[in-house]
Amino acid sequence: MKILPRRRIKSKIPWKLIIDTFKGLASLLDDVILGAKFAKEALNLILVQDGRWKTRWGTAYYGSQLPGNFVACGIYENVDGTQEKIAIGANGKAYKSVDQENWTEITGATFDIAATKYNFVQSVRQLYISNGKDRLTRYNGTNLTRYTPLSAPTGLGLTRNVLTAGSYNNYYKVTALNEVGETQGSAEVNLSTNKPRNAWLPGSSEYLTLTWSAVTGAARYQIYYADESGKELLLAETSTTGLSFKDDGTFVQNPYFSCPEGDTTGAPVFKMIADSGSRLWGITNEFVYWSGTGTDLGVFSEFYGGGYQPLIDGTGENLEWVGHFRNGKGDSVTTVLTRNKAGIGSIWQISLEVTTIADTTIIVPNPVKLPGPIGTVAMLGVIDANDSLYIPNSRGMFSLNNKVNVQNILSTGELSGNIRPSFKGLKNIGNMAGIWYDSKLFWTASESGNGNDIMFGLDTEQDEWLWKWTIGFKSFLEITESNGTTKLLGIPNNGDKLIEISKNIKGDLGKPFYQSWMSGLIPVDDDPTVFAKIQEALVELGRPAGTIYFEILGLSQKGNFSSIATKQITGNLQTIEFWTGDLGEITLKDEEDAPVTYSQASVPSARKVKKTLRAIQFHIYSNSADADFTILKVLAKGMIKKMKTPSNFYKQ
Repeated sequence: MKILPRRRIKSKIPWKLIIDTFKGLASLLDDVILGAKFAKEALNLILVQDGRWKTRWGTAYYGSQLPGNFVACGIYENVDGTQEKIAIGANGKAYKSVDQENWTEITGATFDIAATKYNFVQSVRQLYISNGKDRLTRYNGTNLTRYTPLSAPTGLGLTRNVLTAGSYNNYYKVTALNEVGETQGSAEVNLSTNKPRNAWLPGSSEYLTLTWSAVTGAARYQIYYADESGKELLLAETSTTGLSFKDDGTFVQNPYFSCPEGDTTGAPVFKMIADSGSRLWGITNEFVYWSGTGTDLGVFSEFYGGGYQPLIDGTGENLEWVGHFRNGKGDSVTTVLTRNKAGIGSIWQISLEVTTIADTTIIVPNPVKLPGPIGTVAMLGVIDANDSLYIPNSRGMFSLNNKVNVQNILSTGELSGNIRPSFKGLKNIGNMAGIWYDSKLFWTASESGNGNDIMFGLDTEQDEWLWKWTIGFKSFLEITESNGTTKLLGIPNNGDKLIEISKNIKGDLGKPFYQSWMSGLIPVDDDPTVFAKIQEALVELGRPAGTIYFEILGLSQKGNFSSIATKQITGNLQTIEFWTGDLGEITLKDEEDAPVTYSQASVPSARKVKKTLRAIQFHIYSNSADADFTILKVLAKGMIKKMKTPSNFYKQ
C-alpha cells in the first residue's frame, strides 16, 4: 500500500471567523461541539433583532405596598374594561388596586394562610379563586362570597304500614340541596319487608314511611333507594315543607343518578379551576368536576347540569392541572394533566356527551387518556400558547400540539434537549410558574432549593432558549393599565410590593447585575493539527452603554487553554445640548441645560491578539450599573500556519 503524502498548507493562507447570527444556549453540548453560533453562556441576556444577544430586561418596584407580604395576585376585569389587581396577603386577606393606587381590603371571606398556590379564573362578572385549601370563592367586583355547605340529613327513621318484616331489604338515603349543589348521602337506613317492592299493593295501603330531621338552608331533599346496600339510585324529591316521604312502590328509580359521595352545596375545595366549553371545571387530587352552563355556571351539582367523576382512581397519580385545549381533530375539549411520584404523569382529555331520555337530561363524561407519560408537577408552570401546551415535569419541558404533516393526532415531545443539564439541575420544580409574554415563554424556578431564584425562557419566534436571568418570583402577572399600557409583573418571593419586568428598566431594583455571553470553543479547522496565527479580534456592539469587556480565550500550540487578551469598552455616548426659546423652539446651544444623550447604533472595537491558536473562544461581559449592549458581530482574523503536528500531541 502506498502512503499518500500529507496535505500541505501554504505558509500564508488568510483565516477569518465571523459570527453575525446567534443561537440560544445549549448546555447539553460540550464547548468544542457548540460551534460558532450556540452560546456556552448567556447570563442575563435576551435574543433580539433576528438573533442578537442583548442586555436583558431590568426590574423595578411597581405600585404601593401591600399590608403584608404577597402570596398571590390575579386580575379582575370590570365592565368598562379597567383591570383590578386582586392580591392575597400572607394574613389571608384579599386586597384590590387599580393601576398603581393603594390597596383596599376586600371583605366577605378570608383565606387559609397555609395556601401557597392560587388560581384565578374570571367568567362573565365573577372571578373564581381556588387554592386547594378553601372552598371555591367568588369575587363580583365588590366583595368575596362562598356558599355555606349544608349538612347531610340526619335522624332518619323508617316504618312499615300493613307490610311486615321479611326477607326483602329496602335501603334508603336522603340528601339536601341548595341553589348550587347537593350534599352527600345520609347514613343508610334499611327495613325488611315480606314482599319485594315491586309487589306492594298501593290500594291496600302497603308502604314504608321515611322521615328525617330538617337541614338548615336546604331548598329541597332527594330520596335514593336500593334493594342492595350501597347501590341507591334516585327515587324522588320533596320540598322543604315536608320532612317525610311515603314510598308505596309506585315511584320509579332513575338509573342515571346514584347517591352522591361528595358534597357540592358549598362548592368543592379545588386545587385548580378553568373555563372550558362554557362551563367551569375544577380538580381535586382524584376528581374532576364540571359545572352547569348559563345561569348555572359555577354550580357543580348534576341536578343543575354539573357533575363529577374520579379520573385516576387506583393509579397512584394525582390531578395537577386542568384547562381548555383541543383534541387532534381541533375539537375543544377539557384537558387534565396528572402527576405521580416520579415527577411525570399522564394527559387526559374529557368531552361531555349530553343525552335526553324522556324528560331527563343525562350528561356522560367521556375521558380519553393520551399515550405517553407526559404529566406535570407544576400547576402554575403549564402555559397554553401558540396552539400548544408547554408542560414542565421532572424529565424536562414538553409540548402538546399537532404533529407536523399528520392530521387528527396530538403529539408530545421534549423541547428542552439543548438545556437538559441545566433544567435537570433545578430543584422543587413543582413550584415553577410560567407566562407567555411578548412572544416569549418565561418560567421562574429554583436552582438553590430556597425559593424561585432564576428566570429562563423560550423565544417562540426564534425557537431558541434563554438561560438564565438571575431573578426569581413566586409567579407572574400580565396587566393592562387604564391608559392601555401592558406590563409584566412578578409576585415577589418575600415582599410587599409587586415588581415590574421591562426592557425600559436598567438593573435589578436599582442595582447592577452581571451579564455574560460566551461562545463555544471554535476550532480553527476540522483538522486539529491546523493552527492559525490570530492577529486580531473584533466585536461590534449596538448602542453600548456602561463598561463592557471583550475577552479572547483559546487553545495554544502547547495545548493550554487560557485567556489570551481582554479589551475594555466604554459605551460611546454622544450628547447634544439644546435650549428652548421663548416661542417654544428647540435651538442647539453650548450652554448647560438638559442634554439629550444617545448611544451609537454600531460601535466596533478591536483587540490585537498575535497568538497562535488551534481553537478560539469569545467572552463578552459586564457588571456595570448602566451597562446595556447588543452583540451585533464577533470576528477574528489571522493566517493559517504551516501544518506541523505539535510534539505534545504524541505525549497525550
